[in-house]
Amino acid sequence: MSKIKVCFVISEDWYFISHRFDLAKKFIENNFDVSLISNFSKYQNLIKETGIKINHINFRRSKINIINDIYNIVKINRIISKNNYRIVHAVGIKPILITSITCLFKKNLSLVCAFAGMGTLFTSKTILNYIYKFIFIKIIKLISKKKNYYFLVQNFNDKDILIKLLKINQKKVFLVPGSGINTNYYSFKFKNNLENKNISIIMHSRILIEKGVKEFFQVAKILKNKKSNLRFILIGKIDKQNPSALKLNDLLEWSKEPNFKWIDYKEDIRSYIYQADISCLPSYREGLPKSILEDCSCGTPVICTDIPGCNTLIKNNFNGQLIKPKSVNSLLDAILILANDNEKRFKYANRSRELIEKSFSIGIIYESMNNVYQKIL
Repeated sequence: MSKIKVCFVISEDWYFISHRFDLAKKFIENNFDVSLISNFSKYQNLIKETGIKINHINFRRSKINIINDIYNIVKINRIISKNNYRIVHAVGIKPILITSITCLFKKNLSLVCAFAGMGTLFTSKTILNYIYKFIFIKIIKLISKKKNYYFLVQNFNDKDILIKLLKINQKKVFLVPGSGINTNYYSFKFKNNLENKNISIIMHSRILIEKGVKEFFQVAKILKNKKSNLRFILIGKIDKQNPSALKLNDLLEWSKEPNFKWIDYKEDIRSYIYQADISCLPSYREGLPKSILEDCSCGTPVICTDIPGCNTLIKNNFNGQLIKPKSVNSLLDAILILANDNEKRFKYANRSRELIEKSFSIGIIYESMNNVYQKIL
């Protein structure tokens, strides 16, 4: 029996490693032929070692560049035509737009347009963003009429946007909650801090304003003289191509506070999660946040905003604390509650791990994604 050829199209290799690598390896284990079209900067050899075939392309996420985009359309067209993929799986708005144009006249493949979250497109209020949003909606409505084009989302809110706002046939929209988590790699190791001494509070994400990094820092600043046992650690890279990125100078200035520390992106985040008493994600919008999946699997209790994606994983006062978006006071109150209650932290940690094992492990998400693939072939 011949292998089913699947090609992922993702803007940058670090994102593939962080969000799709384990899932892609699972498909290889199950006799799929997997390829990746991406902008490779660091992880080319690691990806090739697993048997994934790679094709380099110069994606520019942050802006529209007509010449570069046309070049990419032509190059992706050549790659797809040469390899005869059965499924092309584009992740993120820019890869979706580029790949959907590329595949317009290809009949022998199925295109999966995977939204990892609608991001700044549906949160930013700038005039330029309204223009981008208008163009995006028009293009998605147009390509949704193609028989072999399908759409993948990670939460019910984004599914409603596609079906109700963009009027896409619901039979073409699939929901798979995230890309799975390796529960053996992210094993359960709850930090038992009975006396609530030296409480470590982490936030690990891209350093974007829309992730709530400013609110996280503001809480640290408020509490620096009131709660000397609390330490705030922000871990992540500055995503320079994202319009919501925080500036390096701001981070360096923040780090002058005695109870606040910024650590650049770490490929292996586990040791920081295990050392933390609490993990926060005060984000404005998410698809299904990988950082919370990691926290829940490792046994670190979570505080996050009550928004789609986050509230898929965290139920308030059951396995974590939900807070209001863009609310410093709401985040502050939740931190103080958990920082003083080791028993509650332990309860949240155990319930979160049970949820991950039941619904979000890499094996379970593979089965869900494979079911989608089988339906569209």
